[in-house]
Amino acid sequence: MWGIVKLELKNFFKDKKNYVPIIILLFIIGIFVFKNMEYEKDNKHLYSRRLENMFIDIEHEYENKIKMGISQDMPLMKNLETQGKLTNNLRRAINKRDSKKYLESSIAWCKHNISMIDKGEIYSHMKDKTYYEVRMKQNEFLLKNDIEPMDDGCYMSGFNFLRLIGSNVVFVIILALLAYIGSSAYASEAQYKTYKLLYTQSVKKSSIFMGKLLGKFIISVTAVALTLSISTVVLGIVKGFGTLNYPIPYISQGSIVIITLGHYLAKQVLLLLGVILFVNLLGIIISMFIGNVTSSLITTMVVIGLGYLLCSIDSMASFTKYLPFSALQPLKILGGVAIENGIANYSPLMISSNLVTVMCFLYSILLFFAGIFIVTNKNHMK
Repeated sequence: MWGIVKLELKNFFKDKKNYVPIIILLFIIGIFVFKNMEYEKDNKHLYSRRLENMFIDIEHEYENKIKMGISQDMPLMKNLETQGKLTNNLRRAINKRDSKKYLESSIAWCKHNISMIDKGEIYSHMKDKTYYEVRMKQNEFLLKNDIEPMDDGCYMSGFNFLRLIGSNVVFVIILALLAYIGSSAYASEAQYKTYKLLYTQSVKKSSIFMGKLLGKFIISVTAVALTLSISTVVLGIVKGFGTLNYPIPYISQGSIVIITLGHYLAKQVLLLLGVILFVNLLGIIISMFIGNVTSSLITTMVVIGLGYLLCSIDSMASFTKYLPFSALQPLKILGGVAIENGIANYSPLMISSNLVTVMCFLYSILLFFAGIFIVTNKNHMK
């Protein structure tokens, strides 16, 4: 079996065209990093302007209610006045770059907005209760642990960059790379007629299968780790690595909790390993029945694409969350937070990454035994 592993590694790294998808992945990551660094600069001013507009909206709301004859002594007007003062305090703290004052003002601002929502006093400039609850917990953690706040939806420190990888086109490119690596396992043997030489060796067919799987898995992990680590180190040097103790929103058992970035990345790595194993096995098994490398890759990508589309149907979420293809929906897992213009949007259809990780490894085990059965009982090589 180990001879097969060495052969897989040798064949992959010897063929120069195999470096092309890795270079493409690095190029895409480079674009993502550049765009986010530009957005990071703009977002600091954007958030300040958003608070400015919010403060103006509150003032207009207050003036309109006075014109409607509502007394300033009424609780509703008092709450609106307090909200305006808290928003202004938050705006001033940002302009003065006073991190401690910003966190204290933000916590008070969130508490007041939650209180207003509970009382049914909701205005157009306000967000849902979950947004304020999560933001308040996050800022309380930052204040307690004396950590500098950042917009973790775009901030490009080394460690935070790794977290953001799961929510953009880079993840799709990684999947394509994994499909490319796995789908050539047996298809290349059939296409170039090398399987006859392979099967004349005194190695069991099941051992050949396991050797190919292990070889492809090592190649996949190496390729993904290499591309991500290069970007992480470069960003660490340019922007700093950040802190693994930074608090971020995370989905746990259907609710949003705050965990550290280090804890989150550990979960992300485990899930990524599950995805790598599953996609490799899927590609290998498909390649058993297709004697052409290109056709095998296309078929693998089509299967992955169909799985992705199936799991993107929200009405079927109660069923599809038990499929490994749920791992291809990064905005519903791994934090489950969609960042749009610096604002975190939370969906009730978020999926626990713990469940998806278990499903990836469970289906990988099923595919593994299916592969063993096929190679030992079926004539899959034509």
